[in-house]
Amino acid sequence: MYDEMPGGSPILTLSGEVAAVIFTNEENGYAVLDLEVDDGGRITVAGCIPYPGEGESLTVEGIFKTHPTYGTQFSCTRVERRLPASAGAILRYLSMGALKGIGPATARKIVDRFGTETFDVLEHWPERLLEIKGITEKRARETAAEFSTKLALQHLMSFFAQYDLDPALSLPVYKAYGASAIERITENPYLLAGEPFFIHFTAVDRMALILGFATDDYLRIEAAVIFELYFNQNQGHVYLPFERLCDVTAAMLSLPKEPVSDCMEMLIDAGKVICEEISGDRACYLPSMHKAECFVAQRLAFLASRDFEAPRGIEQALAKLEQDWDVTYADGQRNAIVTALSSPVMILTGGPGTGKTTAVRGMLALLDGIGSKTVLAAPTGRAAKRLSELCGREAKTIHRLLEVVFTSEGLEYAHHEQNPLPADTVIVD
Repeated sequence: MYDEMPGGSPILTLSGEVAAVIFTNEENGYAVLDLEVDDGGRITVAGCIPYPGEGESLTVEGIFKTHPTYGTQFSCTRVERRLPASAGAILRYLSMGALKGIGPATARKIVDRFGTETFDVLEHWPERLLEIKGITEKRARETAAEFSTKLALQHLMSFFAQYDLDPALSLPVYKAYGASAIERITENPYLLAGEPFFIHFTAVDRMALILGFATDDYLRIEAAVIFELYFNQNQGHVYLPFERLCDVTAAMLSLPKEPVSDCMEMLIDAGKVICEEISGDRACYLPSMHKAECFVAQRLAFLASRDFEAPRGIEQALAKLEQDWDVTYADGQRNAIVTALSSPVMILTGGPGTGKTTAVRGMLALLDGIGSKTVLAAPTGRAAKRLSELCGREAKTIHRLLEVVFTSEGLEYAHHEQNPLPADTVIVD
């Protein structure tokens, strides 16, 4: 999306006043704004600056980058926010719409009444806004609540900056914990390593140790266990065996196995980790992943139980295919092809180079022979392209196949249970 300016761009720290807010996303805090720099000139700043207001004072740290559409922008990675201090700056800040429902005329009345104490009134004595003609009790409450949010986010960003944590974290943490966010995180910084934040354990652990947490604190071990499961989930592992999880967690924390094992047992008892016996191993899951796997298993069992009329002569058709293509399938490949055509659902597994794609090409040929309309799909664009090249026909991403669109209410699918895909067979790699 961005290109760095020629010759690279050093990390800079700039201070100034917000001259104009160009764009803001209230969901993730991303904003684009014009900053009147103290040293002179105006620059465009882009980054996580939740609820910015014109007239607000900022110190931003980052680098200049070139956006292909919007040109040179200052991409900030750290922000220090300061509310205006002088009566004139406060008036400009409020007049520019920093707080909803407060226009220039009302802003003038507020500042004329309270002067440089305006923000103290908003924070501590919002009922005094009723002294201003035209401000109702409802407007006073809403204005005070909005100012409280802005102030809390400012404090959160400064708090996280002390520990080198991304300021973008301030908005989701505030949404989760509200005005008590700093207190909650100070009591248990390891909350940041779990849902819904999933900040890297190393960064959170550094913060916690600075705050004085012991290396064998239960909260530290718990967070490390959850992090390991989450990290391995992103590597494609649905679960980890108990002993393996215990070993890697103890190694990461530089602790003996015993306290880690004890903590894991408590997590299992509390339902924070789900444990099942699989092939002699105690399989440890995150609850969300265990729920997802159970759902998939139930759906596969349902699909496998449906009535299905297999085409006749599969073995003979396969033998002719081998003859026409001058190939000899291995027993596993032959069994996979026959099973695919004679079952309502089939899962084919195997490591790289074991012949899965060769078997899929055979399936496609036989499916074409019986007039089956078959579609191919893969999770990513790269995987879909590779599948298409190997099979000699178009393969789509799962999202494209289902015609997924993003709306203000979330994801919408053109194809679902009520409007299934126009296909007889779906192959997903």
